Amino acid sequence: MTIQLKYPIFFKRVNGTWMGIAMGEHAREYSNMLRLNDMSYDVAKHLNEPIEREELTRRVMAEYEGSEGEVNQTIEQVLKQLREAGLL
Repeated sequence: MTIQLKYPIFFKRVNGTWMGIAMGEHAREYSNMLRLNDMSYDVAKHLNEPIEREELTRRVMAEYEGSEGEVNQTIEQVLKQLREAGLL
């Protein structure tokens, strides 16, 4: 399954929190600002381009220690939150 954000998101770290905003003309369509912790950012940053779910797991696992099950659980939580925000 390929996953990609509906809008290109620009991420910047501000006072220890990752912030994300839609870029360009998409800012009119999605004007909310995202606030992300480090793990959520490490998932979301890979979603500006189409990515297979399995590849997403591999990339996130390369950055974090933990079992594949734990990483997948976290990824699913982040994807759920992005869906609820209207970004997937």
